[in-house]
Amino acid sequence: MPPDLPGHTPPAAIVSPVFVGRTAELTAARGLIERAEKGESGVMLVCGEAGVGKTRLVDEAVRHARGRQLQVLSGHCVQLGIEGLPFAPVVEALRELVRTTGRERLEEILGPARDLVARLLPVAAAPETETAPPATAQLLELVLGLLERLSESAPVLVVIEDLHWADRSTLELAAFLARNLRGVPVAILITYRSDEVDRRHPLRVLLATWERTRSISRLELGRLDRDEVRAQLSAILGAVPDPKLLDLVYERSEGNAFLVEEMLSAVRAGDPRGLPPSLKDVLLARVDRLGEPAVQLLRLAAVAGRSVPERLLVAVCEVDELSALAAIREAVDAHLLVVDSAGHGYTFRHALARDAVYDDLLPGERVRLHAAYAEALTRDPGLLDETNVSVAASLAHHAYAALDLPRALEASIAAGRESFSAMASREALAQYERALLIWDRVPAELRPPEVDQAEVLWLAGEAAYHGGNVDRALALLTESAAALPADATPERRARVLHRCARAHRDLGHLGTAIELLESALAPLPDEPVTWMRATVLAALSVAHLRELHPRRAARYAELAVAAARSVDAAQVEAEAQISLGSCRMLLGPGADGLAAMRAGLELALASGDAHTTARGYINLSDACETLGRSTEAAEVAEAGIAFAQRSGLLRSVGAYLVGNLAESLVHLGDWARARMLIDDALADGPEGVFELTLQLIGAELAALAGDLERSRTMLERAQVLTIGPDDDQFALPLVTLEAELARAGRDHARAVRIVLDNLNRDDRSPRYAWPLLWVGVRAEVERALADPAGTIAERLGSLVATMPATDAPTQGYRALCEAELGRLGGTADWDDACAAWRKLGWAWPLGYSLLRQAEAQAERREPARESAVEAWTIAGRLGAGPLLSEVQALARRAGIDLDEQSRPADPLAALGLTAREQEVLRLVATGRSNPQIARELFISPKTASVHVSNILGKLGLTSRVQAAALLHRLGC
Repeated sequence: MPPDLPGHTPPAAIVSPVFVGRTAELTAARGLIERAEKGESGVMLVCGEAGVGKTRLVDEAVRHARGRQLQVLSGHCVQLGIEGLPFAPVVEALRELVRTTGRERLEEILGPARDLVARLLPVAAAPETETAPPATAQLLELVLGLLERLSESAPVLVVIEDLHWADRSTLELAAFLARNLRGVPVAILITYRSDEVDRRHPLRVLLATWERTRSISRLELGRLDRDEVRAQLSAILGAVPDPKLLDLVYERSEGNAFLVEEMLSAVRAGDPRGLPPSLKDVLLARVDRLGEPAVQLLRLAAVAGRSVPERLLVAVCEVDELSALAAIREAVDAHLLVVDSAGHGYTFRHALARDAVYDDLLPGERVRLHAAYAEALTRDPGLLDETNVSVAASLAHHAYAALDLPRALEASIAAGRESFSAMASREALAQYERALLIWDRVPAELRPPEVDQAEVLWLAGEAAYHGGNVDRALALLTESAAALPADATPERRARVLHRCARAHRDLGHLGTAIELLESALAPLPDEPVTWMRATVLAALSVAHLRELHPRRAARYAELAVAAARSVDAAQVEAEAQISLGSCRMLLGPGADGLAAMRAGLELALASGDAHTTARGYINLSDACETLGRSTEAAEVAEAGIAFAQRSGLLRSVGAYLVGNLAESLVHLGDWARARMLIDDALADGPEGVFELTLQLIGAELAALAGDLERSRTMLERAQVLTIGPDDDQFALPLVTLEAELARAGRDHARAVRIVLDNLNRDDRSPRYAWPLLWVGVRAEVERALADPAGTIAERLGSLVATMPATDAPTQGYRALCEAELGRLGGTADWDDACAAWRKLGWAWPLGYSLLRQAEAQAERREPARESAVEAWTIAGRLGAGPLLSEVQALARRAGIDLDEQSRPADPLAALGLTAREQEVLRLVATGRSNPQIARELFISPKTASVHVSNILGKLGLTSRVQAAALLHRLGC
């Protein structure tokens, strides 16, 4: 801020030193803060017309929060022309966090988000490795985790101002936080101008969603009434206003707080009867009363935007520094500019003042002044140091507005690269698309020499893909391929075709993807091997694997591994090793497949590639489960979930890992934990295939437990999400559930029909086909035992005899089916089935096999009690209602006394807590906080909070200390 100038007289006050009115609104805002103090999250939207007092209300709320020792993070959305500055409020808030937090504490808070913050805010710390920017979903989770860690020491108030100016990435982040900040002491206050949000505004859709969300409250600020205007004027004047002055100001301002101040200023400056007719005229009249240097300076400041750094403003002035500072002082004294919060520049006291000055500029004046900024930034990019504004984005904006298209082209490309690196893919796409728009209008000799149009199209396609717009990415990348010059190298052509293939693959066009990859590979030389060749080979392996051609996929994977090793491409080798392991599993399960997957996972971890690492955990845990190694599969899945949580992937690929873990837990018999994991993960709102995985496991578990209504509901949701009829991993479990629900509803004929209709091909995956076949066999046997006429057991028996069973689980299903069919002829032998499932440790199939074994023993008048009691114990422990009922019915028919079976006493069992509540109680006793419990059990903080409250209520306790003491007394 410039020093006081000689002869300077302090200006008369224009802003009320007293907060006027808004009693109910301020109470509501304070209530949001006080709920955060109690450990509850909440979101409040503060809206209203420009100038009505939104910021003043938020300032009062922030003052209240700081007085109650809350941590406050605040940031403003910044408009740069028609574009919002990417992640502007996040960057502003992080700057303050870094500036005010000690290094050790900062490292603890940043945690997994350290590289994220380094990308957004390079002064925080440089990334340890140069890696591709995280995808948008990953970034959102990392920010969420940062807030959760920050809130562990004290509640947090997050303020986001002017959301109507937000870029799309910031809007997505705001929506994500509002949806997912549950059970943590974080309050969010958001302001926006309601008069700016028309039906085409990008914020409109988000607001419509929030209106249906009960946890989000909305404060609509109206105008001040006459008494409140009187109080505002009294505070400014230091005395009760003259009634005529009050009448005039209230009538002309209509109670808008900013207009009250401006009208009072206009009245002070001249004849009240000559008061201009509109706010714009009032503001311009005040500007016109300044000296010409100050007027010119305000026009320059308006061209910069709502705020401008002092060094930049002085640099674009056409006067010496001392004269420029004098003009700035005049504008500050007139209450048109104020010093910004960082003390490095100036902000218009209100955006309306800036808009009035900017709108009054003639077109030629705007072009000239924007050109002045472009020239100044080109000469000295350091003029924007210590601000949140990108030099490239600012230069692109000013150059484009100044019709300096060559400079705008170069700056737009640079701004696109910056935005992409800072994870603002949507904004990167907007910059690249502006570059493409003006490309043909810039003479060839003035275009940036390091890029051509095909390269800009490729960059735009990458930005669109990472921003989640795969269709747009494909269109841009296809254009890029067509625009490649005739002399483009095979490497460059392969790079574009590889990205086109990736988009086609994601859209389900596997055949087209393979054709493009083969076209990319053909001109690449075998020697010397290049990174691009290794990458294309790895992609071909993945595509053929997705098409269930494991031999072709394995061949490409082996070539990719060798190529990647020769060029030291660890990430590519990791991808190829994981694919190779999957291929070997499909070709014949064994140690080789698992070994390749583990090698790939280790490489992915070492390379720092989060998505390849997550894929490694997913495939390895799934492979272990395929082999029946469920305990090992669960351990791998849990390690993967912990990695996903650290990497910001828990709500995307992490949900897939939760599904894998839940499947293993279902087999191992820990149904309570599996159910809790599924419910918690679904509450986080996963999408697409990630939700589908959870719905499938949840529906299966509900059916086994006898909750057929829940199973049907989850099955119906899964059917909506299903990918396609040829993907056995999802298609066959879907029809297996459909058949099982038909069987459970005693529609045996329909169940068998579903099975036969879906096992009419030889290429079905045995892992998923055997459970479906067993449902059909069971349904047909149940039907035939009731009515032997018209049985088709022979057809099902033929499938049992011919379907491959090369691993322990499929062999267990074959033993189940053979024993089940033996029931029809009275030759059922369940010994093999019992032995198979006992060895695997799969609880429910063992319980069912023991039930049938006891039934067969009873029919042969052999001792059946041991088998029946074990089946009864398993069913009771699982909560498998239908199985339990069948065991009890058999016991009644055979005269078996089940109640004599003794069970080991569990000191916690008598407390009436669920299995999950017992886990939480043990963690409470160790002193864990709710967020720490959430991280350890892979649940949300809100769920952890609910569990703790329920436990204390059930046990009649009032504190965590009492809970810990109880466990100590019980010896747990």
